[in-house]
Amino acid sequence: MRQVAEAVRYCHSNNIVHRNLSPLCILLASKENSAPVKLISFGDAVMLADARPIIMHGWFIGNSAYFIAQCYLPVAYM
Repeated sequence: MRQVAEAVRYCHSNNIVHRNLSPLCILLASKENSAPVKLISFGDAVMLADARPIIMHGWFIGNSAYFIAQCYLPVAYM
C-alpha cells in the first residue's frame, strides 16, 4: 500500500492526475513478495498546467464500481 501511495504522490508532484485509480490499475513487477508496484492505465490521466483543481459538473471519469457514495447522491453531501 505504501508503494501505491508513493506512486500517486510522485504523479501529483509532477502535476499528473490519474483520474481512474482502482485495484485493476495496480500491478506487481514480478511474482516475488517484495516486487515493486506499477501503476497502469493512464488513458484518462491529465497533466495540470498549474495547481488549480479540476472541477467538472455533470459527469464522471473512471469505473463506477469505485466511485465514492457522494457521486450517486442526488443531493449535496454534508
